[in-house]
Amino acid sequence: MQVGFPNLNIFFEFDNVAFNIFGIPIYWYGVLFATAYLLSLVFIKRNDGLYNIKAEDVLLTSTIAILFGIVGARIYYVLFNLDYYLSNTSAIFDIRSGGLGIYGGLIFGFFGIYLMSKILKFNLLDMLDYIVPYIAISQCIGRIGNFINVEAYGYQTDVFWKMRIFTENGFYDVHPTFIYEMLITLAIFIFLYIRRNKRTFKGQQLLTYLGIYSFGRFIVEGFRADSLMLGTFKVSQVLSLVIFIICIFVWIYKWVNNEKKRC
Repeated sequence: MQVGFPNLNIFFEFDNVAFNIFGIPIYWYGVLFATAYLLSLVFIKRNDGLYNIKAEDVLLTSTIAILFGIVGARIYYVLFNLDYYLSNTSAIFDIRSGGLGIYGGLIFGFFGIYLMSKILKFNLLDMLDYIVPYIAISQCIGRIGNFINVEAYGYQTDVFWKMRIFTENGFYDVHPTFIYEMLITLAIFIFLYIRRNKRTFKGQQLLTYLGIYSFGRFIVEGFRADSLMLGTFKVSQVLSLVIFIICIFVWIYKWVNNEKKRC
């Protein structure tokens, strides 16, 4: 499919298959996922010992969290498209064709990390603070897959940075919402990575990530045309709002407690 940015005179022709190995198609989603994972490994090794956590424990835990996260992201997506998948049950396991919900991935991934904290005996909040910057950069890289698959875009628009999608019946211009989220998650990664040694309480990195991401996702979701729906509500917007409000209350609680300790 051809897409582009007409006001920048930049156009692309995409195929969601990156290459083939012995006749087996390897999709760009898989390539990008592997790239994000390998990049995260580099940062994890460079920060061995951060929060008194060994890099090998982070590597093992993150691998388990990813496996849990993929399952959770798929379950989340299927549940909110249940009518379709009940009629096409074989498509439930066709994960290579796309269809993942980030909040499902985060919830199941967290559960995987919790289980590993019990097995390896590390502090759960320390581990979460350690890995959330790499969750953010992985999300950023993953959104490139949305671009290649021509998905996760927004409503039709005429803004200067509009993205043009060409079809057999012509073309239409839309908000490139995947780029909005790419920029948000990239900014989150940079901010969290710079401040990784400056936290004032356990869970601060996690709270910062959840607060900024949920706020940004709430806004971006308002422009998306393919949102998962629950009645008349966009599921991700509702969840984002709830998470953001919880983060605000936790920040207030932590601030009040710190002020009391100073007194």
